[in-house]
Amino acid sequence: MSRKKPTRRPEGTPKNEGLKIDLLQRLLSFFNVFFLLTGLGVLSIAVWLLITQRASLLVSPTYAMAIYLLVVSGCLVVFAAVIGFCGIFKLKKGLLYTYIFLLLLIFLMEAAAGVLAYLYADQMKIDLQTRLKEIVSDGYGTDSSLTDSMDSLQQNIGCCGSILFDDWAASAWADDARIINNKKEDYTPVPDSCCKNITADCGFLSHPSNIYYDGCAEAFSQQLRYQLNIIGGVGLGVCLVQLFGAILSCCLLSKIKNPKHDAVRYSHGGRYGG
Repeated sequence: MSRKKPTRRPEGTPKNEGLKIDLLQRLLSFFNVFFLLTGLGVLSIAVWLLITQRASLLVSPTYAMAIYLLVVSGCLVVFAAVIGFCGIFKLKKGLLYTYIFLLLLIFLMEAAAGVLAYLYADQMKIDLQTRLKEIVSDGYGTDSSLTDSMDSLQQNIGCCGSILFDDWAASAWADDARIINNKKEDYTPVPDSCCKNITADCGFLSHPSNIYYDGCAEAFSQQLRYQLNIIGGVGLGVCLVQLFGAILSCCLLSKIKNPKHDAVRYSHGGRYGG
């Protein structure tokens, strides 16, 4: 009868803690990949909004500020993800502390972008009407960037003026157009960009039937509200991801700060770092 082989005892706490840290490393690695992808997504959305916002038409800096916060936070995510991978695999406490700090900073920036977007949504239409009236009255025809932006807005949205097409009647541009064309004061020319089908001087007809009558403020504010909802949703939604990563990182730090585990090695060859 063969003798029963004695049962081996567990190797002790360091090994158990090592398994816990290995699990935390894996979880943080998966999180960091997801974190990096969300950061690139936020950055892409923010850049798209910057390209399509027609910034020169906006009177309030709040809208642009919310977008720039997303751009900066998206760039920080890429930097933080690199720091995170180094800290996770090398188990360096200094890198992990930096990673946690960046996660919390990004959380605050994205949350601020989301809050700003929602707060500005109600005021946006009023600001936009005022700003567009100022551009129609004085800026169009004298400032090339404002002129190009206004033409682009009217063509792409299908609108004319701020509230109605006759906003152009009292504009400096219309006064100059009347002088050039020897027209009376009751004649209301509009830029060619107000025309449904654009041809040369189509906005100079005495009784134009080929122009858009509705102003741009209403339609443009609806577009901006949609974009603000995107900013708010992205900012407030994605910022929660950072909190989860910070919690996991703190759990990992709580394990590697204990000196009794400093001698433990892992299959990837790392040590607890300082």
